[in-house]
Amino acid sequence: RQVDKLKIMQRTVSETVVTKEFLESPERREKEICRVVDSIVENYDKFPISTVIGDGLDLKKRIDFKPYMKKMNLSLDEVSAIINDAFAEITIRIFEKVKAFKGLYCCGGDITVAVCEKVKAAGIALEDEVLPLAAYGYIKGGPLDGSHIVTKGGSQGNQDALIDCVNYLKKRLSI
Repeated sequence: RQVDKLKIMQRTVSETVVTKEFLESPERREKEICRVVDSIVENYDKFPISTVIGDGLDLKKRIDFKPYMKKMNLSLDEVSAIINDAFAEITIRIFEKVKAFKGLYCCGGDITVAVCEKVKAAGIALEDEVLPLAAYGYIKGGPLDGSHIVTKGGSQGNQDALIDCVNYLKKRLSI
């Protein structure tokens, strides 16, 4: 509901990730990462907000991790880490290609940690609480040093939580 409301209330360029592609093979993971990055890079200047959203929000597209765990001989946490790392890779590639991006919204602690690890950030300097379990600050260290960030627990908040976080970030970025 939060994402649906965002798409109604804000002008966005949005790309939906086919998450299972991250698990099929390294080649398919790379192809999906490139597809998403290229789409955002080609269209970011048409809208004030760009979004990358996993298709798992649609219950029909949720992944059954067990076959992948068996196929790759990995734990659930390790399979999840592949997905989180792929989202982080998308983030860093977009920021590398489009210097105009100065802010980032991350939904879910695992994604936030993966992004910080991917960019070798020392951490996040927290400055404010946007809403309960949603914080605002700056990335410290690495290539995204100084970038604004709002991070929110994945399922936290009512249907306006995402809108509130994005509006807060826009205000801080003066857009």
